[in-house]
Amino acid sequence: MSSKSELPKKEKATQQKSNSEVNSKSKVLFLDALENFLQKYEWILFGCILVLGTYFGFQLFDLRISVLGDDSAYILRASEWIKKGVFPSFQGPLLPLILGKIIATKGIDLTSLKMVSFISMIGSIPLLFLAFRKKIPYTINFIILAIYSWNASMLYYASQTFSEALYLFVQALCLFLFLQLVISKKNVSPIKDSWRYLLYAASLVLLYMTRSVGLSLLIASVVYFILKLEWKQLGMLIIAFALMYAPFHFYKSQFKEDKGGTSQFEMLMQKDVYDASKGKEDVSGFVKRFTDNSVIYLGKNLPWMLGWSSPPEVQTQEPVQGNPLLTLLIFGSSIVCLYLGFRYKEDSILFLVLYGGAFLSIVFIVLQTSWDQDRLILTAIPLILLSILCALYLLSKY
Repeated sequence: MSSKSELPKKEKATQQKSNSEVNSKSKVLFLDALENFLQKYEWILFGCILVLGTYFGFQLFDLRISVLGDDSAYILRASEWIKKGVFPSFQGPLLPLILGKIIATKGIDLTSLKMVSFISMIGSIPLLFLAFRKKIPYTINFIILAIYSWNASMLYYASQTFSEALYLFVQALCLFLFLQLVISKKNVSPIKDSWRYLLYAASLVLLYMTRSVGLSLLIASVVYFILKLEWKQLGMLIIAFALMYAPFHFYKSQFKEDKGGTSQFEMLMQKDVYDASKGKEDVSGFVKRFTDNSVIYLGKNLPWMLGWSSPPEVQTQEPVQGNPLLTLLIFGSSIVCLYLGFRYKEDSILFLVLYGGAFLSIVFIVLQTSWDQDRLILTAIPLILLSILCALYLLSKY
């Protein structure tokens, strides 16, 4: 009797397991079908995204100078460079050096100056697509590309003289070179493949010249090679970067520098950037700064930048608090990507999450919590989206 009564239960469990397997297979088949569709029509879809992104960029183009001081500060440093030969070291010299060339020929022509950012922003779209192509799933690539190209918060900086748009362009170039040229070549020859590392190192120097936080990409590259135990590649990268950085350092040393009064390092070390009398920050202060900034930028600014919530200024007159749960979810997705990417040799995802983590860690430690400007994590949005989407992808795959 006992065995007969248990038989239906066993059959029911077997049926449930069978249904679960069918549902799992149907999900995999759907994702495979979607991947095949996107791959088949990738250039048509990419063209649509690029055309619409360019159109939206033109529609949002703003000829006015931003009320934020840094916007005009880049122009002023460019003018000082051309007229007085003062090298614009503070906040990254690359954008003022480019703007200076325009000022030397056209004067302070706002349309021409702003077109540097517009061309940089639009030019970064194909570079980012090519960087991720065949390195991450097409589904994730196109989701990131569409948000990246059509997002109003990002396109706003396509018509400002901040350095964000230029950083996005150089960042996309760096990612393209590393993913498509550097790690795609497994059997590396120090002689035959040195050009790959020199080219990538040159792009890293340009990224550092755009914003000093660009060193986070060099850090991520070093950590990646260490995790992969690729010591030859690590040595080639370090030597190539030293060779590419040396000419820039020598060139800069020929001029007097504008360091913006207080150096960036001194600003980092102060408890209050506007009041040096409060003293220097200690270890516990940096830890608190990191946690507070994490919630401010990931839990408050990121949602409205991506359109998940209304901008803070239209929500309420009271200060908007960040969402700690969202912050923890983003950190959690990054940890999942790092673990699964390393375990299952998803090298591109592993590297991209390493870079995103290095970038945000530096930013959250360096930034004063009182600054609270969404643009300071703008360039990390593709990396944040990638960590969330790739965590779901890897969990479903493995």
